[in-house]
Amino acid sequence: MPVSDEERFKLEYKKLDDDIRHYSTTRSALTSFLMTVGLTLLAYSFSNSYPSHPSFLWITGLLVLSAAIYVCLEFSRRTERSLIHQKELWEWSKKMSPPYPSRSHLLRRAGRRAVLAGMIGDAMNAGLIVAVILIVVIFFFCKYGLCEH
Repeated sequence: MPVSDEERFKLEYKKLDDDIRHYSTTRSALTSFLMTVGLTLLAYSFSNSYPSHPSFLWITGLLVLSAAIYVCLEFSRRTERSLIHQKELWEWSKKMSPPYPSRSHLLRRAGRRAVLAGMIGDAMNAGLIVAVILIVVIFFFCKYGLCEH
C-alpha cells in the first residue's frame, strides 16, 4: 500500500530533524577534536624537548587545523541543506497540495546561495576561521622569532 503524502511528510520531517541534530553534533565534536590536536602539534613544535623544532610538527599542525575548518564547513553545508529542506516541507505542509515536493526540487528552488548564506551567517564558522587564521599568524611570528618566547 502506498504511503500517503501526509505520512511521508511526517517521516521525512522527522528524518531531517534527526539529520540536523547529527550534523550539528558531529561538526562540534570533530571540529573541537581536530582543533585541539592541531594546536597541540603547533605547541609541541616550540617545545624545549624538541630543540631543533622539527618542521613536521608545524606542517602536521597546519594540516590538522585545515581539516578542522573543512569538517566544520562541510557539516555546516549539510546542516543548512537539511534546514532548507525542512523549512520548505513545512511550508508545503500548510497547504498539502499535490504533488509532494522532492528534495532536489526544494533545494533547487532555494538555491545554493541560500545554503551559502546560512553557512556564512553561522557564527561558529566565522569564529573558527578567524581563530585559526589568528593562531597561525601568531605561531608564524613566534616561529621566526618575532615575538618573545
